[in-house]
Amino acid sequence: MDRYVSFFGKSALAKAVEYTLNRAEGLRAFLSDGRIEIGNNPGENAIQPKVIGRKNWMHSVSEAGAGANAICLSLAETAKNKGIDIYEY
Repeated sequence: MDRYVSFFGKSALAKAVEYTLNRAEGLRAFLSDGRIEIGNNPGENAIQPKVIGRKNWMHSVSEAGAGANAICLSLAETAKNKGIDIYEY
């Protein structure tokens, strides 16, 4: 990553180029596999109600626990969004 910054500088254009280059592998995967969706808006919209309650997560025992909670909720909501029974999954 630093090699691009030194080549392009620190301008807004340089940051945009760096951002693009850092995500080139994902873009190639998207272009080569038609099953991959370009965005995850349905998944993000599904977890929106949970995100609203994030202030409650401040009371997690640890940062790792809060992160684990977020991962579990993301998996559960994505499964529900795809019509998968989360308990069976």
